[in-house]
Amino acid sequence: MSWLQLTLTAKRDEVEAINAQCDLMGALCVTLKDHGDEPLFCAELGDQPLWQATDIVALFDEDHDIKAAMDFFESQEAVTHCVFEKLEDQDWVRASLDRFQPIQFADNFWVCPSWSDVPDPAARNLMLDPGLAFGTGTHETTGLCLQYLAELDLSDKFVIDYGCGSGILGLSALVLGAGEVWAIDNDPQAVLASEANLLLNPDINQNFNVGLPEDMPAREADIVVANILAAPLISLAPTIEKLSKPGGLLFLSGILSSQVESVREAYEQYFYFQSVRYDSGWILCSLQKKG
Repeated sequence: MSWLQLTLTAKRDEVEAINAQCDLMGALCVTLKDHGDEPLFCAELGDQPLWQATDIVALFDEDHDIKAAMDFFESQEAVTHCVFEKLEDQDWVRASLDRFQPIQFADNFWVCPSWSDVPDPAARNLMLDPGLAFGTGTHETTGLCLQYLAELDLSDKFVIDYGCGSGILGLSALVLGAGEVWAIDNDPQAVLASEANLLLNPDINQNFNVGLPEDMPAREADIVVANILAAPLISLAPTIEKLSKPGGLLFLSGILSSQVESVREAYEQYFYFQSVRYDSGWILCSLQKKG
C-alpha cells in the first residue's frame, strides 16, 4: 500500500488552523517539523512551542483526492509552501533501526544493537535495543556521557542514572565495572526498556535496579549521571543533590552552550564545577559534591 504525504509550510500563528483543516480533510495523521534550523528548548511544563516557520506534514491514504487538498491549501494565504509526495510502503521500524550501528566509545568498549554482530568479541560490549525509549549512543549528549564513564575507574562504585531512557548509561556503567546501579525515569516505557536491555546482557553484573523516581531508596551515590535537558535539570537540582554523596561526582548532559550558566547557577550551591566538554553545540558538565 502507498501513502500520500502533503507538506505545508506556515507561520507559527497559522499552524493550529491548518492542522485542524488537515484533520477535517481526512488526514490519517499530522506531524509538525521545523522548516528551518530553529532549536526549541526549555519550554514550560504544559507549553507546546512551535517554530517561526513550521512544516505541517499530513499523511493520507492512496485513494485520497490529493489534488483537491493541494488546490485548497495553495489558495490559502497562510500557506507559503505546498509539496506533495507519494510514499511507498516499507518496514518503517526496521528502516529506523538500521541507522543504529555498533559504536565504539573507548579502546575496549562498544555499544551494539541487539540485532547486529559484535565487532570485537574480546571487548566490553553492551547489547541494546532502545525500543520506544531514548538512548542509543548516537546522540551527542549520550556519547559525551559514555565517553566520560569509559575514562573513570568505576570498580565497586554505586551509580545512579537519572532519566535513564533505554538504560544505556546505567548498563554501560555495569559493563565498565560499577558495583551497583539504580536507573530512574518518570516514563514507565523507559523502565520497561531498561529491564529488557538488562536481559540482553546476561554476562554483566546483575546488580541493576530500575524504577520510577518514587521507587528510589534514600541512598547517596558515588556517581550520578543525568542526561536530560537544561530545564528539567535546573528544576531537579535539589532532588539530584540528595542522591549524590559528599565528594561524589555528577555528570549533567543535554545542555546547550547558551544554557550552561543557568545550569551552573542551579547547582553551584551544592557542587563544585570541574569541567565542561563540548560536542556539536551540546555540553556535558562535570561536577563534584561539596562537603
